[in-house]
Amino acid sequence: MKEGIEVQYQQLSDALIAAIIREPHNFRKYVAKITPAWFSASRYDQVTGIIWRLQKQFGKFSANGLIHECQKSGINFTADDAAVLMRNASGVDLEMAYQCFEPVYKMWVEHRAAQMIPGAIMSGMTAQALRRKQDEFRRESGAYTIAEDLNFDTFDRWVEDKLEGYEPDYPCKPHLLTMRARLKYYEPGAVMLIAARPGMGKTQLGLNMLEHFESCGLHGVFNSLEMGYDALLRRRMGIMTGTDPNCDWSMLAPARRAAIVEAARKVKNSNVRFVTEYGVTAFVNMLHAINYEKPIQYAIVDYVQLMKYEGASRNANRDTIITEVSRELMEAAKSLNITLVAMAQLNRGVEGRGGSKRPALSDIRDSGSLEQAAHYVFAPFRAEYYGIHEDETGASTKGKAEILTLKNRNGVTFDYKCAFDPVLGFYDESLQPAEQPITPVQYSRNEEAIPF
Repeated sequence: MKEGIEVQYQQLSDALIAAIIREPHNFRKYVAKITPAWFSASRYDQVTGIIWRLQKQFGKFSANGLIHECQKSGINFTADDAAVLMRNASGVDLEMAYQCFEPVYKMWVEHRAAQMIPGAIMSGMTAQALRRKQDEFRRESGAYTIAEDLNFDTFDRWVEDKLEGYEPDYPCKPHLLTMRARLKYYEPGAVMLIAARPGMGKTQLGLNMLEHFESCGLHGVFNSLEMGYDALLRRRMGIMTGTDPNCDWSMLAPARRAAIVEAARKVKNSNVRFVTEYGVTAFVNMLHAINYEKPIQYAIVDYVQLMKYEGASRNANRDTIITEVSRELMEAAKSLNITLVAMAQLNRGVEGRGGSKRPALSDIRDSGSLEQAAHYVFAPFRAEYYGIHEDETGASTKGKAEILTLKNRNGVTFDYKCAFDPVLGFYDESLQPAEQPITPVQYSRNEEAIPF
């Protein structure tokens, strides 16, 4: 047993260190769970000390930077050593290495604590003194410490700002002015659901949010699981220019053509990364990798029920899978400190319901875990979609929409009225067309207006 646990400790600590070096972009989310003390008896304990120092000083590290720092510090760890270490654990990713090492490390700590007993008996140590010594060893080992010490710096600044009359401000904000009057921002680390039936406009609302984030200079990721990349780009062009991508563009006026060319240039130089990744763990790892290259402030998933959990058994039901997907997305939002927007489908029961057909939280498809994980749940709603042509006041519903707040963990819920256009998406009805960031399409058959 003694030899077995020591061998397991060395083998699995090697695998964990190899995974950390191979996946520095994923290491950030494990920093709060792992401490350098875990490797105190490892052959690479000095190397891990350098890793933690670089991570603390710069917020990240690279394999080349690690090797350079080791050479500067007189630690014998070369590029060949790193290559051999990673090759020996080539089939183990960081998540697997962590899951395997953690329980073995706790067993190893208890094994080492038990080894103190014979020496304590020989030296005449009391049982109470032995327990204190073992408990001190457990604390120093960090085996049962899974969170960092609380840092009150941010909290202290918040208290001071509030006392001075200043409110916190975060980069991701609602694109509708009517929403921003009550909900000034989406908090970093928050998960937001946009829930609707197909055809109601949830993807269009997500793209409206994306365009607003883009206009604020934010960087993000859009994981499109339902719509192809080309279709998304065409929709973006429609939102940016007000030009229906399905119409004939050959007869557009010069100003409109110039606007389209400029919009195309902006789309090609966008700050958003479009991806298609169905596996939630792979997607989270991708987010960490992209954030490692350049920090991101948001991520959008369209739509979440299409995601898969790679660790699910073959017989796992859909509720279990969505629960794990929700958990991983929530952990990613917290770890990366980003706003994560997830589209979700509602059950068909909404369409068979009488009355106004307004959705409720219970209508979210597959699992209540989505609702529980979310800080905000919004539901785009268009009465016109259901053939309801007048609202309760008798006003026309044509071109009208609402963003229903089904959940707001940080405050009260409100329903926000806005306008809807199949090309422009959801926009403020209080603004005149000229005040919108886009303008309606204008066609001209005047030959002088056609530059080519």
